[in-house]
Amino acid sequence: MRTQRIIKFQCVVCKRLFTFKEWQKCQCGGFIDTIYAKSDLKMISPSLYPALKWGNYLPFPQEFLLPTDVRETPLAEATKLAKQLKLKKLYLKVETTNDTKTFKDRMAEAVLSFLNYQGINEFVACSTGNASTALANAAAKYPTKFTAYIFCAEEFLYRLNVPDYPNVKVFSVKGVDFVRAAEVSQKFAAKYGLIYEGGFYDPARREGLKLLTLEAYAQMIERNWEQPDYLFQAVSSAMGIWGINKGISELSGLGYVKKIPGLVACQQDTCNPMVRAFKDNSPLITPKYIVQNPTGLAKAILRGNPSDTYPYIRKIVLKTGGSFVSVNDEEIITARKKLLEVEGVDTSYDASITLASLKKAIDEGWVKRDSIVMLNISGADRDQKIRPSRVRYLDFE
Repeated sequence: MRTQRIIKFQCVVCKRLFTFKEWQKCQCGGFIDTIYAKSDLKMISPSLYPALKWGNYLPFPQEFLLPTDVRETPLAEATKLAKQLKLKKLYLKVETTNDTKTFKDRMAEAVLSFLNYQGINEFVACSTGNASTALANAAAKYPTKFTAYIFCAEEFLYRLNVPDYPNVKVFSVKGVDFVRAAEVSQKFAAKYGLIYEGGFYDPARREGLKLLTLEAYAQMIERNWEQPDYLFQAVSSAMGIWGINKGISELSGLGYVKKIPGLVACQQDTCNPMVRAFKDNSPLITPKYIVQNPTGLAKAILRGNPSDTYPYIRKIVLKTGGSFVSVNDEEIITARKKLLEVEGVDTSYDASITLASLKKAIDEGWVKRDSIVMLNISGADRDQKIRPSRVRYLDFE
């Protein structure tokens, strides 16, 4: 069944059109975006459940939505931190209140609903922990509908915080980083004729994350708050930046966004390929920027090779007047303590990178003191004692 709401699936590079079942990579190498009729872009009904409230902004008809109890998250004005930073205003979008304590719950709900729309009931996915935990947790709510094959590098297995669900099969790849573990998962999918969920290349992931933007701007409008000059997001593939930009673009076309914020992609010094490429004014991630077997405090964003996604993200950052920033361990630790001690927000090292990057940007002088800034506090640490016991270990081949 198709819906008239979605006008087209289109490659962002060559503009080729696709059907709703051709949704990953175009033959030209570009990824496929979802474009909606402007007349359909409106809130469906008031609700604390974003996928119900903003269903017309998602790539499937509402009757295919599989709710996973993802709720609206707080948007807080951090007045004490803003005063310490001598900043006009600081907003925190606190994404720690849903099941897996990250904004990836939004993505998982959209992905499962999109697969439901297509009649797909088995899929393969890979991540450093957050996305896989969210997808496994969501799939477990529908045990007769989905079987999920979840992959991760062995070093990230402790971050896959789900019990042994009967419809979730866990695979751990020994002695490799995330990028190589993803390669193994793709080969597994091809071998057994399964759908590889696609990560950044899955439009439902990006559209699900977009809901954070729609929600945050609606909260600002309801409270009559001034809109931000900059929005900071911790990045790995930078899927969050794409989703945030998509939401802002759609809301701007409807007149709800009064100014386009500069989007700032934040990384850690030990794994910052995008930052170094951007500083060199490179349009591509060439071999010299790739980080093999990356390490760092912020485990969720340890992607040493974002070569597929960086060119798209660089264009967005340049167009919006944003930047790429990386910070060191000491800055990350200090920022995490500040969030907890000053604003009472218990978060993770990954999310704390946004505050550390903001302070650096202020110190460097390109974020002015009279600016309004929003940070996506994208997650918090989960209970590491919750782990699957039934794991199949694989070698990298």
